Amino acid sequence: MCKKIHVAKAKNDGWVVREGRKARPTRTFKVKTDAVRAAKKMGHSGGFVVIHNADGKISEVRRYKSATGNEKVHVQSAPVKSRLSKPDIYRAIATVEMKTAVG
Repeated sequence: MCKKIHVAKAKNDGWVVREGRKARPTRTFKVKTDAVRAAKKMGHSGGFVVIHNADGKISEVRRYKSATGNEKVHVQSAPVKSRLSKPDIYRAIATVEMKTAVG
């Protein structure tokens, strides 16, 4: 299963990094850039990094494949040649996965 790491505005001042839907933040930071940098380091082992704006809306989603390759997405060969390239297809799959995971 992919892990999801969220960067969001803390209730008081600062920014928090949370793994999945945990109530407690994994780490807290004074500045958003530091929180994003830490989340990216945590996400490089595979999964999603979801970055929220100060108002709570998602501003960016990054997907990282695991080093072991366990998180690879298999795209079935289509009977008809698609106009989309493989990176476009993977990006579409990641978008759908995030919508189902976040929503």
